[in-house]
Amino acid sequence: LGTCSPPSGEHLDVKGRHRSMLGWRFGADAVSLSISSQEFVVDNIARLLANCFMDCGRSINRVRFPNNPVPAGMVPYLGLDDSRKEAMDRLTTQAHNDADLAKSICDDPANEDGQMICRLMNELQGLPAYSADSSRFSTTTSKE
Repeated sequence: LGTCSPPSGEHLDVKGRHRSMLGWRFGADAVSLSISSQEFVVDNIARLLANCFMDCGRSINRVRFPNNPVPAGMVPYLGLDDSRKEAMDRLTTQAHNDADLAKSICDDPANEDGQMICRLMNELQGLPAYSADSSRFSTTTSKE
């Protein structure tokens, strides 16, 4: 499961391809490039492994959760450390839209990917309760 990734890539002219530390925003742009690269690599490794297993006769189902394209107006709000209320509101709205899209394919009995996602979600176990005072996870809940 990914997070709302911005459209990848940027247009660089001849002068823009050689950047200084300032041009890379002291490494901040390099971090986002690294994360985008990792997303791309993991997706392709999953596809490669699935194909290898299928070549060996195993049945593999690889499903990507559906998501709506990220509107250009969202790009300024997609930073990992952006906690502004407007950014949170926009990300929440995008998440609701994507959840509605996923639910619509799950509700379609003829959609195999949707049915697989539905089974996956229904088979998830709940997380253990977290006790803030002891900073430990517990399988029981206490009422005080």
